[in-house]
Amino acid sequence: MIVSRVDRVALRRAVSAVVLLTAGLGLAACSDEAPAPAPSPSVVWPDGPPSGPFESDPWVQAVREAETALAVAVNANDFGSAALNTRRTYFGVQGIALEAEARLATNSAFVYLGPRPFEPVAVVPAAEGGKVSVAGCAGEVSLMEQRPSGLPRTFSPVMTYTLEMDEDGERRIVAVDAGEVPFTLPTGELLTEELCQGVDVKSGRFEPAPDLAALVESGLDGLVPPPSPSATSP
Repeated sequence: MIVSRVDRVALRRAVSAVVLLTAGLGLAACSDEAPAPAPSPSVVWPDGPPSGPFESDPWVQAVREAETALAVAVNANDFGSAALNTRRTYFGVQGIALEAEARLATNSAFVYLGPRPFEPVAVVPAAEGGKVSVAGCAGEVSLMEQRPSGLPRTFSPVMTYTLEMDEDGERRIVAVDAGEVPFTLPTGELLTEELCQGVDVKSGRFEPAPDLAALVESGLDGLVPPPSPSATSP
């Protein structure tokens, strides 16, 4: 087939138009992608970081990561992060998300100014085989609230976390006890409020500080639920 010069020019123009259209569609597709999640805030320690004898223990580190991830998730209205879901069970995260949903439904949201203050005093095997208890003393959580619900908020200076290692090697919190069940320390003493009065519990703060107005604006429509569990999830 013989193609005239005019036909060749028209063909080149048609090809160029297709290329530009395809590139435009690619840009449009990219622009519709969900934005990357905001980086997690840092935790700063005005009075110095925790430095007790258990800070290098991986079970204690897992508790700290879990508490930080919980606070970040509530502040961001996002309960789908790997940081949160690798440190707690699906049902544990689901309960946290449902509590946040209930608060937002009544416009009584709050943000954590930092993770739960906690100082471990014992890391011991739990009564159930294969589990580990991290027991210690807690400080009161600092919050910024909008239209508090008025419901009483209890605080316990005594906390015990029960963890287990899953098949992927992740240390995961499976239960939290806020002083309801007496905990016996390796010394034979009970972990009590009186004992915790003599324990220095450090408090950290998020930097940058959380945005309460952004959380309220996000509302129920902006809440990201935890991912559905697979057949092998805890």
